[in-house]
Amino acid sequence: INANLLHDKIFGSLRTETSPMNYVGRILGWSSQNSTPPASPNTPKLSNSQPRASGDDNQMTYESLEVESVGKDTCVVKEDQEKEDAKKSLWYLIKGFIGVDITQTCSLPIWLFEDMSYLQRLCEMTEFSTFFDTANETVNQYERMMYVALFCIAAFHGTERYDKPFNPVIGETFEHINPDTGVRFLAEQVSHKPALSVCSLENDKFQLRQTGVLNVRFMGNSLDVDSTSCKCYVTLKKTNETFTWRTPRATVHNAIVGKVWVDHHGNMPLKNQATGDKCDIKWKKCGWFGANRYEVEGDVVDAQGNVKISIFGKWNGSLSAKWHFDGLYPKGTTTTMWTKDPTSIPPYNQTPYAKELNKMTPDYEKLLPPTDSRLRPDRRYLEKRDSQKASVSKLQVEEKQRSQENLRKTKNETWVPRWFYPLPDQYFEGTTWVSNEEYWKEREEKARLIQEDPSSEGWTSM
Repeated sequence: INANLLHDKIFGSLRTETSPMNYVGRILGWSSQNSTPPASPNTPKLSNSQPRASGDDNQMTYESLEVESVGKDTCVVKEDQEKEDAKKSLWYLIKGFIGVDITQTCSLPIWLFEDMSYLQRLCEMTEFSTFFDTANETVNQYERMMYVALFCIAAFHGTERYDKPFNPVIGETFEHINPDTGVRFLAEQVSHKPALSVCSLENDKFQLRQTGVLNVRFMGNSLDVDSTSCKCYVTLKKTNETFTWRTPRATVHNAIVGKVWVDHHGNMPLKNQATGDKCDIKWKKCGWFGANRYEVEGDVVDAQGNVKISIFGKWNGSLSAKWHFDGLYPKGTTTTMWTKDPTSIPPYNQTPYAKELNKMTPDYEKLLPPTDSRLRPDRRYLEKRDSQKASVSKLQVEEKQRSQENLRKTKNETWVPRWFYPLPDQYFEGTTWVSNEEYWKEREEKARLIQEDPSSEGWTSM
């Protein structure tokens, strides 16, 4: 589907002088400075800047596309009727793509999105990293497995909101540091086709890695989300045990007509690679009249298959555990281990923790590399509730990525990720991705330079 045609059908005439956008820095990045607004809010015009070589052939510099301040009086508010009309228009355009991954086939309209990147969505799991902290300090091996399993389930609580995050462009990054838990998170988009996102999460008690591709097929009035290729690994530093698992499938119901809801289903095989203990977490598929909706259960078993702890509940509500041996609680005890915080923040119904991931103080912004998701102009426009400028900027981001990909093909070049590298997978088939540990060194150097000279700009290698 032609991207301009799609947006014309839904939003009216939004044709612009599209060109490679400002994806700032000598790697791919974006400007974080303010500028004057386009000449007209109805048909904003942006410069037809062309890429030019700068230093290393793999690094390009682009003319600036900047994000301006948007006051409350210019905010674009989503109206229910407009969204319903847009859904009908979208249906006529994409009904021929049933069974196809439309996220890779066409440019989706801005009203489907929230003001976050998928890399930020990955980071939301850091809210529950204390489960790993507790597991690291737990003496009993079966209870360690239980805490890891609780993390695996609770980390999905944010998927109940339905606005789509922005697809990361190749080279995009996102960092997060939680001073309360000592956790630091880093994600990078290492590939465009397939769209491969990798991340690492660690503190002094554990280290987690995740790598994988989401395959999303349009099925008419639903979306089939296959995330079973996503591979996860966490190592507890006190015991040096590594736990591995894959994520379950999901179906997004009523994507075009009706009230949207998400159904996670399938098995999540969790294994302690050191002891052989397992927990096969079963995500129940919703049946007739809502039977089993949101329900999940799993048994922690030893290497011989003996059940030690049973876990059950709802991934968007609360989780309980029952002991089948005398451990933290006497045998036969059932207790609630986790309850979801019901607080959500409009307009995207994000959790308070997720909402914080967009925050940037001027001093913190200086520390970020130009590739950080917070600095995406389309995301920032949407955060300011200016859907029209977000739509135009999103098209430019997508065009920019296509033009750079074509340029690399012309030069017979391959994209080389900056912060992660592939290795043969010790536990699953194929490869896994590991941090090269250079990002935090670069960041510390940047912080030192700013402390010495507040006007210092740019990372030393970008």
